[in-house]
Amino acid sequence: MKKLYPIPSGTAESQARASDPRTSAWVSANAGSGKTHVLAQRVIRLLLRGTDPSKILCLTYTRAAAANMSNRVFSTLSEWTVLPDAELEKKIAALDGHMPDGEMMRRARRLFAEALETPGGLKIQTIHAFCESVLHQFPLEANIAAHFEMLDPQMEQALLAQARRDMITGAGSPENAELAEAVAAVDGRQTGAICSRAEAARQVAHWKQEGLRVGFTNGCFDIVHAGHIEILRQARARCDRLVVGLNSDASVSRLKGPERPIQPESSRAQVLAAIDAVDLVVVFDEDTPLDLITALLPTELIKGADYTEDKVVGAREVKAAGGRVHLIDLVPGLSTTRAVERIRRRAEPADQS
Repeated sequence: MKKLYPIPSGTAESQARASDPRTSAWVSANAGSGKTHVLAQRVIRLLLRGTDPSKILCLTYTRAAAANMSNRVFSTLSEWTVLPDAELEKKIAALDGHMPDGEMMRRARRLFAEALETPGGLKIQTIHAFCESVLHQFPLEANIAAHFEMLDPQMEQALLAQARRDMITGAGSPENAELAEAVAAVDGRQTGAICSRAEAARQVAHWKQEGLRVGFTNGCFDIVHAGHIEILRQARARCDRLVVGLNSDASVSRLKGPERPIQPESSRAQVLAAIDAVDLVVVFDEDTPLDLITALLPTELIKGADYTEDKVVGAREVKAAGGRVHLIDLVPGLSTTRAVERIRRRAEPADQS
């Protein structure tokens, strides 16, 4: 059961004065200190003094506050319909500051029905809902369509989600460097940004100045599979920011053959940028990422455990600068080359002989 705390007499008196409909009051108070209570009491006292329910307009900031207000008013009015005379008399006296006469008692018992039967209901609504009703009355003056409809919460969420996707996609495009910087400023990191070597060097230097561990790994990432995702996840776990060096189309062709890559470098870069573990994607044209690693000098160099440390490109340079080399386990049986071979075998026409 919720514990009830005593209300200081001075607070109760101030609330009573603020809820008196004969006074114009400005109430400023902290959350949970009784503003909604004062407003509900003021509405009830207006009704009790004979004000037509249709002429009362009560505005709140949020839907939750409006619902709370309405519940409080109707809960009180419904209770009054069934209270014994003595108890109702005490309730009204505590609310209005004086003992009610017979007419006020009878009116108090009718208020619940009157409020329910008021055309359009008792108007306790948000400021936004009130503005919408005004616009519906004067659409020509507002220069809007006469039969406009407001977005429902589901449509709002769908549009916001689409806007976020468009923003994140745009931030990953090389043509939108300013947008990428803005997203980075808000988010605290350049998530999934595709950038040049020079831009990556500046960002990595900035991260290192902030004391962050900057990781680096690389690959062709032609057809991203679960093995790639696991490597990137493990790599990100070993650093605060992860940079992925991506072989260009020309580099992949020299390493894998003229029929590779399957996906162009722009598509491969966008796929990597969309992975949560990746903070920066940098395309390099050389056969190895040595020049890129030397330019960035990450604090953590990460490769698969199919290498030994002495075979990891850039290991000597990273360690000489005070960094570390990590070898992480691969997911067995997963390989882009094997996947491409399986696809090609399935695409071959059956032997008709």
